Amino acid sequence: MLCPQCNVQMFQRNKLGGGQSTTSFYETYEIKECPSCGRKVLEQYSVRVLSDEELKEYEKEKSA
Repeated sequence: MLCPQCNVQMFQRNKLGGGQSTTSFYETYEIKECPSCGRKVLEQYSVRVLSDEELKEYEKEKSA
């Protein structure tokens, strides 16, 4: 991730992070720090399985 303040690559701070995973959900997070300005952020990523109905709703929104 690039620092939104100074556009320098941010790095994970002190191995801080974690997450969880099941057959229908996946989530990870890391604390990132900019080596230039010291800005600290929480970076998150999540994934979940969609039902056919949920998929249809996203497709419907996209075509609207």
